[in-house]
Amino acid sequence: MIYPEAIEKLSIYFTSEKYQEDVLDAKREYFADVGIDDKESDRYEQWMNIFFDWYLFSRPISGSNMPPASFAMEIDEFQQLLGDEKVLFKNLSQSQHSLLQFIKVKGDFVYFKDLFRKKKCKVRNKEFTITLEKGNICDARLIPEDEDVFSFTNGFCIHPMEANPFILKEVKALKKASEEEWVEFQIQLVRMFFKMEQYRHLKLDQIYTRNSKVRF
Repeated sequence: MIYPEAIEKLSIYFTSEKYQEDVLDAKREYFADVGIDDKESDRYEQWMNIFFDWYLFSRPISGSNMPPASFAMEIDEFQQLLGDEKVLFKNLSQSQHSLLQFIKVKGDFVYFKDLFRKKKCKVRNKEFTITLEKGNICDARLIPEDEDVFSFTNGFCIHPMEANPFILKEVKALKKASEEEWVEFQIQLVRMFFKMEQYRHLKLDQIYTRNSKVRF
C-alpha cells in the first residue's frame, strides 16, 4: 500500500453512510461563501481534493476532537493494520497543512520553504508532476516520511504570483500567531483561490485582500 491508496481507504471509510451527515456539514462549512463548482468543470476534481484533505486531516469528526485521519487509529479496522501499512496511517495522522514557497528542483527532490515554520523541506521529485516558477506560493499538505523528506497529498493549489506581496505581508503579520491562526489564514487563502478561479473578470486585489468590498 502507498499513500494514495491509504488516503483512498480513509476516504471510503469516512464518507460511508454512517458519516454522510458529517460530509454534508463539512461541505457547507468549507464552501460557505464560495459555492461548490460545477461537477462538469475542469476545476471540480482539484476543489474536491482540497476539500477532502481538509475533511480527513483537519476537521474534527462528530463526537470527537480528532479529524478522521487521527480518529482512524482508534478504530479496530485500522488498529489491526500491521507493519508498513500501520506506519503509513500513522504518518498520515501527523501530516501538516503548509504554506510553501517553491525554491528549486535538485536531483531527486523538489525544495520548498515552509513560510510559517521558517524551514526548508523537500518532496520527492518522482511524485511531483506540476511545473512551478521560482517563488510560487503553494497550499499543500505534507506527509512526513523521514526527518526532512515529505510526500504531498492530492489537495494542492498554486496561488497567483501576483498575490505574493499580500500573502507574504500577512505571513509576516502572523509570525507570532498560533498554528490554529496560521491554518485559518491558509483556509481563507484557499477560498480566495477558489473565488479567483470563479470570478476571472475581477482584479486580483479585489479577492486577495482582508477587506474585500465585493459581495459574492
